Amino acid sequence: MDYPDNCIRGLSKGCEITVEGFAPEHAFYFDNVQRKDGWDEQSINWEDDESVIRFTLNQKKENGDIKYVNGVAVISRYNIDRLIDRMAKGLLRYERKRIDGNRYHGNILLKSGTSKKTMKIIAAGISLSVEKIVPSTST
Repeated sequence: MDYPDNCIRGLSKGCEITVEGFAPEHAFYFDNVQRKDGWDEQSINWEDDESVIRFTLNQKKENGDIKYVNGVAVISRYNIDRLIDRMAKGLLRYERKRIDGNRYHGNILLKSGTSKKTMKIIAAGISLSVEKIVPSTST
């Protein structure tokens, strides 16, 4: 399957951008909700076209509030691939998994059972793979 060069991760409440302009590593923590296939997922949108950033910024919670009040992080797939090749082979991968109302949806996947310490290291690596942050206009 072909994937675009970037994916988008929303930055919800509690994932404030640092003073220096970085996305915090905990924005990329995996919830350890094990799927039946043995992977934990972290929701992303694939940047298939120029509208995906705006689409993601406009996503709302069930109560109608903006979901990603701290904006979105644009993550380089090339850098994720490098992270996989350098240290996370067999532990990290990604997928496209469309859902109702979101044709861009996918996941970054972490092998279930990965230690918390390793998960945090991988999350920091993903954070360092962010190419840019687009702030929300609602804050």
